[in-house]
Amino acid sequence: MPSFTSTFLYVSAALLGATSAFPMPGAMPGGSCKISYPTSMTEFTPHGKSDSLTDFCISSGNRVKFVEFGAIPSDARGACQLEFYFPAGYSIYGPGNHQVNVWKTERAPNANDTWTSAPKPITTFGTVTLNSKPTEESRIIVNSGSCESMKHFKVGMVDYGLNPGVNYIQEQGVAGMRIVHSC
Repeated sequence: MPSFTSTFLYVSAALLGATSAFPMPGAMPGGSCKISYPTSMTEFTPHGKSDSLTDFCISSGNRVKFVEFGAIPSDARGACQLEFYFPAGYSIYGPGNHQVNVWKTERAPNANDTWTSAPKPITTFGTVTLNSKPTEESRIIVNSGSCESMKHFKVGMVDYGLNPGVNYIQEQGVAGMRIVHSC
């Protein structure tokens, strides 16, 4: 059954004459939607950096993740939607709620980057609370935009000093960050 939000957005778009400019938040990726996954994930700390497409770990003030989506097809249509997806029962580790900021960055990290020279954020793209649920899936929508602009992101904890960090296993086709497009 469609949620009130997705029904409201659909009716509003129809009244305004929009034609699927944004994927509907309640629409499940499936037959008509395509999904792209990160092609690079680089973790930066003041002590160094590491690359991993599976380990997603950030912490308050001293560990951030740069994520690159380098395989969004050039013929992707409509808007691209950045989201976190976790199936029912999937574990996100760390105490309490996990509020994170997501920024678009000027470029992808390169081999010479350090904590101080890493790509700079150009705009805040969204702030979300990561959570997983024991009995149902979690789709946490960050934001959407033109597919050409959805390449480079920085993810870090919102620093309230209460929740020191969060980590999970990024699994292509199963859980983690993804971009939904061409719906």
